[in-house]
Amino acid sequence: MDKSEVFRALREMDACASARMWAAYAKGTTARELWEECPDASWLVWLLVYKIADGDIPEWPDRKAVLVLLCDLVEEFAVPHAIESEEFLRNFLKETRACISEKLSLVEFETCHYREVAILRTLGIDLGDDSNINACVYQLAARMHTLLKLGLTITTTTIAQFMVMYTARVVAHGTNVTIQDALDNIAHYIRTRIDVPL
Repeated sequence: MDKSEVFRALREMDACASARMWAAYAKGTTARELWEECPDASWLVWLLVYKIADGDIPEWPDRKAVLVLLCDLVEEFAVPHAIESEEFLRNFLKETRACISEKLSLVEFETCHYREVAILRTLGIDLGDDSNINACVYQLAARMHTLLKLGLTITTTTIAQFMVMYTARVVAHGTNVTIQDALDNIAHYIRTRIDVPL
């Protein structure tokens, strides 16, 4: 698939204007080169989820592989910086992995998740405040919870994208890197962990 076909496909998939603009001016001339060059992990995750939902590529990574990847990237990037909420995040990931592997039902997972959120609320933070690292941890967990509940569909592509964005925010809060640098680092991680047939 050459660059013009990629651009047309992104438009047909209703990809965000920023992603389409980047693709139009990027150095890469093929879908593979654009995948390798993409500086935003949230765009890669959006595409992974979209193509799972679309179901038109048999060799595409499956639902379980993408959910495990999302858990892995949260563990790799967010957990080391979630100082006050580290226990919450570790427990959440453990329960999420159990739900993905069907060792825990969705109802059991939700019971555990709500219990953990109640514990997180005892920290006395506004869970909607993006300037607070613990709120960002909560927001990424809430989006992962939604992905488990609703599945990987075209309508949940943005939820997956925001989960990655909140992971990058946690990294930015915990270090001196920008959110964009964090997204670029996470994008590199995704490309080393999962292969897509482009």
